[in-house]
Amino acid sequence: MNKQITKLSAVLFSVASLAFFTLILLYIFIYKPPTGTWDEKILHMNNNWGLISFIWRLEFIVVVIIAWVSFNFSTRNKWWNLVAIGHLLMLVEYMLMLGGYPKVASEETFQIVNNMAIWIFSASNLIWLLGMAGVYQSEKGWVKYLGITLALIGGVVFLTIVLGLTSFNEVIFVGPLINLLYLLNVYYGIKILKNKAHNTI
Repeated sequence: MNKQITKLSAVLFSVASLAFFTLILLYIFIYKPPTGTWDEKILHMNNNWGLISFIWRLEFIVVVIIAWVSFNFSTRNKWWNLVAIGHLLMLVEYMLMLGGYPKVASEETFQIVNNMAIWIFSASNLIWLLGMAGVYQSEKGWVKYLGITLALIGGVVFLTIVLGLTSFNEVIFVGPLINLLYLLNVYYGIKILKNKAHNTI
């Protein structure tokens, strides 16, 4: 891969990972998703639609960037293809949420839209986390072991959801670990930038 493209991809990977990390924090601490009934969730969403739709639109853009960067890096390490595919699948989730949730008018409709979003979210995270585990497998030192640990824990948890062994609400604890992985990816992008000829990209 062209060295200039490698540099650009490394910078974008770090920036996009930091942006996603920040947007998740905004979702949790500023939007503050409710845990009540379906109509309470929809009411809260409608009352804060400007904020939550803005967060989701920004996340959509960030996910596109990460997918593009991952395809670029796949010329050095094929595990990056899974990272890219997982993020491409994640785009469908945002389309569903942005286009579906505002139209919800019944519990049945909410359950359909919400369950589809959760399933896509779980499947996409499973794919990209397995990809990152493969990427970090090629690394050395603490970065390797921390990256693999975070990615595999998250991957196994999302696998249990995809297989129907657990529900999303039962494994919500994995969220901070995924966010920590995005933060580690910020460092990893900087590492790639400093050593653009690294054969584990």
